Amino acid sequence: MPQIQIQIQTQTQTQTQSQTQSLILAAGAFQGALLFALLVSDMRVNYASKLLGVLCLLIATALVLPLIVASGDGPLAWLIGFLCFCLPVIRRWLLSLWSVAIKRDQAKLEVTNQLSQIAL
Repeated sequence: MPQIQIQIQTQTQTQTQSQTQSLILAAGAFQGALLFALLVSDMRVNYASKLLGVLCLLIATALVLPLIVASGDGPLAWLIGFLCFCLPVIRRWLLSLWSVAIKRDQAKLEVTNQLSQIAL
């Protein structure tokens, strides 16, 4: 009798942890998608910020991966291979491109500041 109660208690704790984890992953994915939409749709942001928005979208898709795996053999099961193997490579490439864009924007800002000091 005590073994059955312990087993039922363990299953209930696992379900609660799984639901909490799913909720946190879904909230993170929603936040990443929202950040992507805000950064890409605004015309006032520079190229580096738009790359950062795409990076946020890729992170959001990485957060959705455990939810896709947990759903089993669903309509999105084909995404598992792409997200597991291609997403880290794309993210790393995009991060290096973003760092180059940040340096380029900082150089432009520095030249603009020096020109404005000369003009004074």
